[in-house]
Amino acid sequence: QLAEMKAKLDVSERRVSELEEERHQQHPEDERLQAVGRERPWQGTKETRVLSEALHEMKEENKLLKQKNASMIRKKEHYECEISRLNKALLDVLKKQQSPVLGTPSEKGDRNSLEDMRTQLEVLRQQVQIYEEDFRKERSDRERLNEEKEALQKINERLQSQLNKLNSQTSRYSLRGPAIHLLSSSHHVLIIGVVGWFFTIKILEYIQRLAGHMNSNSTHQTISGMFLTSFRQMCSTRQMVRQQ
Repeated sequence: QLAEMKAKLDVSERRVSELEEERHQQHPEDERLQAVGRERPWQGTKETRVLSEALHEMKEENKLLKQKNASMIRKKEHYECEISRLNKALLDVLKKQQSPVLGTPSEKGDRNSLEDMRTQLEVLRQQVQIYEEDFRKERSDRERLNEEKEALQKINERLQSQLNKLNSQTSRYSLRGPAIHLLSSSHHVLIIGVVGWFFTIKILEYIQRLAGHMNSNSTHQTISGMFLTSFRQMCSTRQMVRQQ
């Protein structure tokens, strides 16, 4: 299903590029069409609102990733402290193990103590190994979260750029005729569709990568919320297409 959604995204992006080329090739209509175009500025407002909602959701997702990144950093510091403590304890045991055992009346007790230290040494080695594995896993997760955060920041910047572009073009498009306005509206509807599909794909990839850190109930709630968001975006896009 993810591959199918990516394929649809590629098709939509190609169509957006084609419409961009067609839009640049269009010539301004006459004064009469410009006067008629003034009656339909509200459609650009709807497109602006949809892009603003998508931008807001991206910012919320970015905020969530920052919180998870902070949690990973705290865990990393805890693991580093614990590994340092265990290494120090391991060195202490090794020093005691390497010290000569003198023949005294309590030689039997010393042998028992040596066996205990060896047992403790093995336990400490296993604990160090476990903490090192956990630390490597946490570091890998933190790096992946940083990559996700950077990707979302890029999407956030692109959405902000599209929103600013749409705001600057709304008044200009509203002064043109129905033909040009229809073309520009279809162009922005396709952009919104591309944004919606891309947002859905990124959320699905994010859920797949972080599924191991969440329980089944929270994963179900997250998936339901993300699909509800995608469904609202698709419904908004479909409603604008019907109105045109």
